[in-house]
Amino acid sequence: MTHHRLLLALTLLVLLLAGCSFAGPPSPETVVSIPPTSPIPTASPTEEAIDGDPISNPMPMETALQPSSSPTLPPSPTPAPAPRRLTTGGCCVEPFWSPDGQQILYIDRPAQDAASGLWGVDTLGSEPQFVTERLGIYSADMLLRAFPRDGATYIEDLSTGDQWSVPNGGRAVSFSADKNWVAWTAGQTGPPFNTARREIWISSVNGGQDRQVFSSVRAGFEGWFPDGRLLVSGLVDGPDSEQALWALNADQIQGDQPELVELGRGGRLREARISPNGDWVAYLVTFSADPAQDGIWLADA
Repeated sequence: MTHHRLLLALTLLVLLLAGCSFAGPPSPETVVSIPPTSPIPTASPTEEAIDGDPISNPMPMETALQPSSSPTLPPSPTPAPAPRRLTTGGCCVEPFWSPDGQQILYIDRPAQDAASGLWGVDTLGSEPQFVTERLGIYSADMLLRAFPRDGATYIEDLSTGDQWSVPNGGRAVSFSADKNWVAWTAGQTGPPFNTARREIWISSVNGGQDRQVFSSVRAGFEGWFPDGRLLVSGLVDGPDSEQALWALNADQIQGDQPELVELGRGGRLREARISPNGDWVAYLVTFSADPAQDGIWLADA
């Protein structure tokens, strides 16, 4: 027993000395300094990846939300808008935008030897350019033109040169959004203006199907809705002498008595404007018997 113990002790001593001879200190170029880090939290049993395996070692929330060390610059102030003069002198009658929004078009004859007609200047203020000698009222895309001649209003298709006569005494017309219809105001002009009865007429652009669709004291045509309805105004029958705005239903425009939908009223109702999408009508009320009613109003159309 003593002999076996002595042999075991000698064997262990030999192994120990052999291990010490190979396990020396690391060379300087293999030394790596690792900074201490916080323990990485493990995922809870309920946190699972898409494939069903538990998520291991997610990024700590405080590390993910740590703010950047880069300095935050304050926003630059918005510059005040500055108007820019596009033309000079006593020019520029009835200015309006070109269909593409790149020019302001207007009626002018800038010099004795220059042509009379439509001139245009771009938004950068470059030299005005002559556009056309064809004056008139244009559709929104400037493909149709209305102009008076021989006691009637003529509609010209500028793409084909075709012309049609509208029997309205040469009155100014307004094109519908789809360019299939025109509308105008006719009737008494006054004085007395407070009792002058006015009428709203429509016709197709080729002059057919002309008829009266609305009549009222101080009636006025305010514009076309995108869906084909008309916005008209007039004096409400009654002792209050209020004005009102009505929409003429497009589905009833073919009938003798189109359906009227009242949108608003006031003592002195002015400047009715249809929103681009046709959902709203804004109008101005002034000099009312009740000053609290004065201001800009908005009606759901």
